[in-house]
Amino acid sequence: MKKKILLICFTLILSSIFTVSIIFYNMIQHNYVESILANANSNIRLIQLILSENKHTDKYLFKLSQSLAQKTGFRVTFIRLDGIPLADSNDNSILFENFQSIPGFQMANKNIVSHSVEKHPATKIPEIKIFTKLPLYNKKSTILMLSKKLNFLEDFRKKFFLTIFTGIFISGVLSIFLSIYFTTWATKPITQLTNAVREISQGNFYSKILLHSHDELEELSETFYHMNQKIQNLLQDIQNKVRNLQNILDNLSEGIVVLDLGGSLILMNQFTKSEFEIIHSSDDFFSYSNFSFCHKEVRQSLLRKQTFEFKKKLGKKIYKLHNHFIEENKQMILVIQNITELEQNEELRREFISNASHELKTPLTIISGFIETIKLGHVQEKAQLSRILDIIELETKRLNKLVNNLLHLSHLEKNISQGDKKIHRLSLFKIIPQIKDLYQPLLEEKSIILDMNIADNLLQSPISEEFLYIVLGNLLENAIKYSKPQSKIILSSEIRNSNFYLKLQDFGCGIPEEEQEKIFQRFYRVDPSRNSKIKGNGLGLSIVKKMIENVNGNISVESIFGKGSTFFISIPISQRS
Repeated sequence: MKKKILLICFTLILSSIFTVSIIFYNMIQHNYVESILANANSNIRLIQLILSENKHTDKYLFKLSQSLAQKTGFRVTFIRLDGIPLADSNDNSILFENFQSIPGFQMANKNIVSHSVEKHPATKIPEIKIFTKLPLYNKKSTILMLSKKLNFLEDFRKKFFLTIFTGIFISGVLSIFLSIYFTTWATKPITQLTNAVREISQGNFYSKILLHSHDELEELSETFYHMNQKIQNLLQDIQNKVRNLQNILDNLSEGIVVLDLGGSLILMNQFTKSEFEIIHSSDDFFSYSNFSFCHKEVRQSLLRKQTFEFKKKLGKKIYKLHNHFIEENKQMILVIQNITELEQNEELRREFISNASHELKTPLTIISGFIETIKLGHVQEKAQLSRILDIIELETKRLNKLVNNLLHLSHLEKNISQGDKKIHRLSLFKIIPQIKDLYQPLLEEKSIILDMNIADNLLQSPISEEFLYIVLGNLLENAIKYSKPQSKIILSSEIRNSNFYLKLQDFGCGIPEEEQEKIFQRFYRVDPSRNSKIKGNGLGLSIVKKMIENVNGNISVESIFGKGSTFFISIPISQRS
């Protein structure tokens, strides 16, 4: 802007000086020529008077021209009407010229006084020529040409333009400095406005744009300042809404992806980034290999503008995808839900119903069959009846235990988030041997040795004696069932870092690696045979896991198939003594 103003100012000054100079020079030239013409007219009248009074003038025109030239200061030339010169005051070389084709001569022949200013071909000095028709004494006529070199005009022109160019140079330098000063002063408010606008364009809306120039720029700056404040408030409001919307999207438990109809990525929430491990960002949705499992469906949907809903399995995870189009913005919202847990829960529900039905049906079928046998009168002997009643009693107890375990498990699941807030004080050294005594018959039956390493600790914790009886009893019973005869079971405990640790190791058949994650599921048993010699309904470890989770504890297993299993339990405690 400053350069343009400087250029404009310098051009205006230069053109103004040059224009004035040309006009002034033309005026000087015009006035000088006019003065010469006035002098020439006076001399013409004098020459006319001389020619009209002397009847022998035509006989000594050469001498007359020389005499007149000395008196008038003009070069005097007499020309016949046919254009041939008669006499010249300077030399006779002009006598060989013909003036008939010269416009000034032609006009003079018509009694019109004319003049012209032309540069001399040899000297390049301007020369004025005046043509007029004069009568002679003998009633003849001649053309008089008065000419004069304008040496003064040529010298004046050189000096004038030298002076002018010197003046232009001085005024140009002066005008540059003055222009720089005044343009700096004039453009300073504009520069301040420009800097403020640049700051605003970079997001700095706190830049002040108040000027005190007392002109239209000050009014413009005030208007711009108020507009900036409104934009700042509006932008802040939009940013708050965008931030709130982004927080809402990032806290959703499902993936949100917004695309335009060309497949360019507009928005992706945090769940999507973490779920699909998005590290590098890109504007093209189809460049993400993480979403290659749904590229085909999304591409077809964008082309046809059709909604979809489908499930896709990706590794061990299952996703449900559906979309929605926003017509006014020409955008598509893609919703991705991780339904792995829902599908697993649904599968567990189906398995639970199937397993529960099977476990309940077996004792009910046995009881129903023996009752029908008794009612039909097929039992005649008392001993046979007694054996049938014993079986019915055993199956009833089995059925009752199964129902109690289901009720206990349902109760634990309902209260898993609450836990047992009551603090119990108990002695491990006293309780664990009592639990061992309960299962001593089973140990002796298979000649299994239970090796215990229990410290004499008193606990203050959320676990009670009943808790230990159920948890440790179930684990010990399973260890005995799956241990080989004449083997050993190792039970140890310790308190460390405000945690109670319990470890139970057997050397039985072990658990295959692919089965280890499933053993805590309800009704799940490693042995697929329902009629196996090892009795059980698959609820024991489920109850143990739920009880331990109720007190914020953890249970895990390490097992080598064919060599045995080790269960690890950790439970936080209040204190140790």
